[in-house]
Amino acid sequence: MNLSQVRNPFDYANPVSEPHLFAGRGRELGQIDYLLEQTDRDRPVGYIALHGERAAGKTSLLNMTELLARRRSRLTVRIQLSPGDDDPAAFFRKFYEELIGAVAGEAGLTAPDGRPVTSRLVRRLFDGAERDPDFPLEFPESLAQSGRVSEMALRADLELLTARLGRSVAVLIDEAQILAGREDVLSVLRSLGMRLRGYLFVLAGTSELLPGIQRVFAPILRQFVMVKVERFSEGAEVQHCLAKPLAALGLELHDCFAHPHTAVADLLRLTDGNPYEIQLYGYVMFSRWQTGVTGQMELTTETLEEVRSLLEAGSEAGRHSPVVAALRGMSAKRLWVFNALCSSLDGAGVDELWLAHSLAAPPPVTRDEFDRFHQEFLAEGLLETRDGAVRLGGGAGMFEEIYTRLWTLSRPDRPAHPPLLSRLSAELQLSRQLENLLRDILPPDARLLRTCCLGMAPEHLEEGLSALDSLAVEDGRPPSFTVAFLHAAILRCGMPSALDLTTLTCTFGGVTAVRWAVAADSAEFEAGAHPGFLAAQRRVRALGGELLAERTRQPLKPWRRIIDWLVAVATDDMRKEMAQAHDSAVYTAYAAGDLPAAEEHLRTAFQLAPAWHSANNLGYVMLRDGRAGEALEWAERALDQAGMPVDRALSRFNAAMAEVLGGDLAAARERLALAREELSAVPDIGHHCAYLLVPRFRDGELTLHEVADPDLGEKIAEAAELVELAERYRRLQGAGPGPDRS
Repeated sequence: MNLSQVRNPFDYANPVSEPHLFAGRGRELGQIDYLLEQTDRDRPVGYIALHGERAAGKTSLLNMTELLARRRSRLTVRIQLSPGDDDPAAFFRKFYEELIGAVAGEAGLTAPDGRPVTSRLVRRLFDGAERDPDFPLEFPESLAQSGRVSEMALRADLELLTARLGRSVAVLIDEAQILAGREDVLSVLRSLGMRLRGYLFVLAGTSELLPGIQRVFAPILRQFVMVKVERFSEGAEVQHCLAKPLAALGLELHDCFAHPHTAVADLLRLTDGNPYEIQLYGYVMFSRWQTGVTGQMELTTETLEEVRSLLEAGSEAGRHSPVVAALRGMSAKRLWVFNALCSSLDGAGVDELWLAHSLAAPPPVTRDEFDRFHQEFLAEGLLETRDGAVRLGGGAGMFEEIYTRLWTLSRPDRPAHPPLLSRLSAELQLSRQLENLLRDILPPDARLLRTCCLGMAPEHLEEGLSALDSLAVEDGRPPSFTVAFLHAAILRCGMPSALDLTTLTCTFGGVTAVRWAVAADSAEFEAGAHPGFLAAQRRVRALGGELLAERTRQPLKPWRRIIDWLVAVATDDMRKEMAQAHDSAVYTAYAAGDLPAAEEHLRTAFQLAPAWHSANNLGYVMLRDGRAGEALEWAERALDQAGMPVDRALSRFNAAMAEVLGGDLAAARERLALAREELSAVPDIGHHCAYLLVPRFRDGELTLHEVADPDLGEKIAEAAELVELAERYRRLQGAGPGPDRS
């Protein structure tokens, strides 16, 4: 399959509707599914509000809610609100028509003349058509005659419909912020819920919806469950957002990106975790790869420029935005200040922002310049202040947010750590700047401690450290999720006998941020004595804040004891994450020529979480070591674990090479044919791997030699030709087809 012939799997124009493409939101889906489970024909009405900023993923979550409801055998009714639907008569007519369309066929409702009750028939009644006295529904005629919503007639019809259905109904309403100012509509929904059973109303909209809900439902607020749909804050969420569309094509991240983890980290910061933007970048990166502009998916300056051009072409209003026009004329200093002021929109005040961006490095402007530019932005309407926090001016929205980040990063005069527009809280922005400071002062043998997100609390890390120290957990509970991060840190530091943990803490006003670095105890890294840290400490203290560094030493139990304990007590997800850390450590050991260490890492990875990657690489290491029988056994295990065609093709190739090493050329030929067949099912992107043992025909014999960064498809074809050549040579020499396996 040619890459140019497949459809770009990234769709930034539409919400996600397929579960295999939906990323993240595990907590939210669990909460919604629980409420769906509680909804029953004989249970009171339930209410859920999915709220958040635009393009945060509310409609995608509503789509998944619809699928969950259907799996639980709830009848679903989907309503898409438009301007004008906020009038009570218009809203409940639309709701009723959609309800009848979903319910009537299954409920078996018929008119007195025997015709089935349909949305078309109901519309005619709403428009004034004469109703037969024996017609089973009341609400259409009531609304047509009075122009007002009769709660009694509506409730009677809703009760009749669920009685005829024999199951509950989930009503899913999108763009529900249209109802924000209509307490009359919300009041009817509340009144229905006080005497109706068997319905769940799910309202999805921007957070403008909340004040109206809180006013109307205040006495029984417990009925309304608020589910906030926020931007992604964890790298794992961004990784899933990229990986799932590619997996639909049979591709994995490492097939498409040279450095997947770096791309994920860069995208999280660049997009501020906005799912729409992640899909947009994915679309452009895949398009450039698909058309041959790049050799893989790459996040480069050229990619940013293409995204910006795409944005401009798709938004006439955006091209004439006051923010965009102002950005294009800003000097480097003015742009820095604008981004610094916008780096915690609605989350931080001016003093907090100034301190945050004074932490990692001296600002390129004085405080007087910073304040002067701020006042100019306020006067020009580019920025506003609400409740002490900075926000974008009046008409600015998502387009301006994306464009500001793109424009800033496209400037050749940007600093090493440019502030970027985001919606981080003051605490999280301070955490980000602490990380920037650590990056600048860490020596090569120390590194940042990876965390789930910028907001990871110190007490979670303390729980992980305590668990590693005691190798025990309370009441059979799994250890803290931070154990996986500490496990990765120990690996990256070379599995020392003790781990040095450096904690940086910055406080200002009521805000405290904490970040960590790790090193082997032999590194003797002391952040508090580093000139860069001391300079940052002076800057922070001059502004009324505090910056402290503390180093603690964590003695470690023997590595094998730690692994055996983790296998016994860690959750499935934690074991998978830790196994991946060992899979990554293999490459360092292998590149250094340490085959025993590489094999040990792979065996540990497979012990933690049996998976294709570790099984396949174990077979490869054994093949490299000349152990044909064991290599073949592990290649077969890898095939049992493989989910992707490319993975199966690689394992079949390695198994074929084990057959070559064992002298069974016929079996090798068959396995190579199967490997070629596997690759034919996925786009031909040039599937490269780090190393591959390939055959070489010399003096009538096939031997194996290693090549780096080969194209798997090419090597399968070459190997098949050489195996056939060797078979012909054997027949000519009368050597027979190979060993007798009977």
